[in-house]
Amino acid sequence: MYTLMPSQSKESQRWASSVVLAEGGCCINGSPVWLKDAPHFRWSLCSIEFRDMKQDPVHLLMQTRAVLCQLLPSMLVGIGLIFAVALAESCTSSIPGCLDCAPGGTQCTKCNPNDPSNKKYLKGGACVTAEECARDNMHYADDTVNSSGTKECKACSGGKRPDTTGTKCVTCSDANCERCDQSDVCARCSTGTPPENGKCPAAGKGCHSSCDSCTSDAMTNQADKCTGCKEGRYLKLEPVGGQSGACLTAEECTSDKTHFTKEKTGNSKGMCLPCNDATHGITGCKKCALKTLSGEAESTVVCSECTNKRLTPSGNACLDNCPAGTYPNDNNLCTPCHDTCAECNGDANAASCTACYPEYSLLYGSGTAGTCIKECTGAFGANCADGQCTADVGGAKYCAQCKDGYAPIDGICTAVKTGRDASVCTAASGKCTACTGDYVLMSGGCYAVAKLPGKSVCTLANNGKCTRCTANGQQPTGDSCPTCSDGCAKCNDSSACTECLPGYYKGTGNKCFKCTDGDKASSNAITGVPNCISCAPPAGGNGPVTCYVTQQKTDDGTGGDTGGNTNKSGLSTGAIAGISVAVIVVVGGLVGFLCWWFICRGKA
Repeated sequence: MYTLMPSQSKESQRWASSVVLAEGGCCINGSPVWLKDAPHFRWSLCSIEFRDMKQDPVHLLMQTRAVLCQLLPSMLVGIGLIFAVALAESCTSSIPGCLDCAPGGTQCTKCNPNDPSNKKYLKGGACVTAEECARDNMHYADDTVNSSGTKECKACSGGKRPDTTGTKCVTCSDANCERCDQSDVCARCSTGTPPENGKCPAAGKGCHSSCDSCTSDAMTNQADKCTGCKEGRYLKLEPVGGQSGACLTAEECTSDKTHFTKEKTGNSKGMCLPCNDATHGITGCKKCALKTLSGEAESTVVCSECTNKRLTPSGNACLDNCPAGTYPNDNNLCTPCHDTCAECNGDANAASCTACYPEYSLLYGSGTAGTCIKECTGAFGANCADGQCTADVGGAKYCAQCKDGYAPIDGICTAVKTGRDASVCTAASGKCTACTGDYVLMSGGCYAVAKLPGKSVCTLANNGKCTRCTANGQQPTGDSCPTCSDGCAKCNDSSACTECLPGYYKGTGNKCFKCTDGDKASSNAITGVPNCISCAPPAGGNGPVTCYVTQQKTDDGTGGDTGGNTNKSGLSTGAIAGISVAVIVVVGGLVGFLCWWFICRGKA
């Protein structure tokens, strides 16, 4: 007999005629109580009524244990349901083409008949295409829907093998034939040699072990007769442009840096191509390598040495002359000038500029070089009459009228009281009305034809008049040279540009567009490249411009990626969700088990 003892608080003592016995204990009116001398005291489920909140701590603990034990089964059932849903989601998202999975989530049981990649045939717990179904040369893709509501790969019987489509079985008795396209008409020999009249060549002929296919006259020991290669090898044609060659590993192909590998895509073959390949390489390139550039998914050929040409800073072109913003070093590598210079005299110093980008003016130093500053600022803005920095000369604005006592000479408002100035410019009301010697009159100022900005318009002058225009190399019509369109350096007339200013490329209708802007009128959709200051139109006539030099952003100094978080793991969203839920389930299950063990199974 056990002696029934109520909890110590008098307020909690509620005796009733109905007592619900527990294992080693009992409940009275829904409240758990102690049983003295119970050798294996354990609490069972009780119906608790929280009517008295003044119970002693022990009593409250027992009530809490009872509630948790009562709720725990429902919690575990819910966790199990979440786990099942997570497994199903993880399975269908991680197995391409799968609609339903078997318990456990690793084996597909039903494939999607409308899968866009045609992975609609069930084989070994996965969904495959007809080609993948027949790859083992034993199965074919059956379009009949089975009892489970899915199409599946079935084994060929009677010694037959799948045909070239992988959708039926045909007789293929030639021992050297890998696949027939109809009964006993071989389409592909196991030796790799092309079949002759539906039959495989006799013994002694066949492809080298590295070949996937070869010429019909190839002998088994001829490694240079391949027309296709096995997985992991690349075809190097000899001679270049020939029909056959050797199959090399990637290391063998690129060992001397004169070739690069082109991966197999679709019906194309894995190739070992010369650096100057006309389609995938760089014209004039001697040595190169494959690199994955920032922001690009696929590897790109990057040249490291040109043949009798000059290499751009990014290694994406071999040119006769270095592009704008660069100068050639002793190794024929085009090295970037200072960011502000369109041309420079051989170093990256800001004071070494010999030409500027549009909207910038060259402030000469003591020699033939100087510093590029923003138009209408510094010396080019000093003493200019208000609102008169409007003269467009060579892609930048210059002062058209100076304050009294000054006149524009080479774009700078210069005091005209000195003898030198008086010999160059006849001034009146802040302007030049006539020029002398090798200076020409343009937009109210006198400009020397031997330096910028004057030489961007005229290259030869006599007695203050231009005799040869820069734009077309001809004498001016009347007293003026052709006015080229925006971004144009040389032109035959205002609508036909022959050469663009630095930072521009020639697009539709012989018009010039900034390297950062797209050619909206182009039917081939040429696009600009952010921060690009030196470029050329894309070789194929569409896509982004070929950028030679980029200029770092200076607006906020960050230059970083401000985009949102991205998934770089390569996992699908469904797979990530499944994994996340699975982790929660495992942790929740562990917590639930510990609660059950210590609360419901623990000894008093």
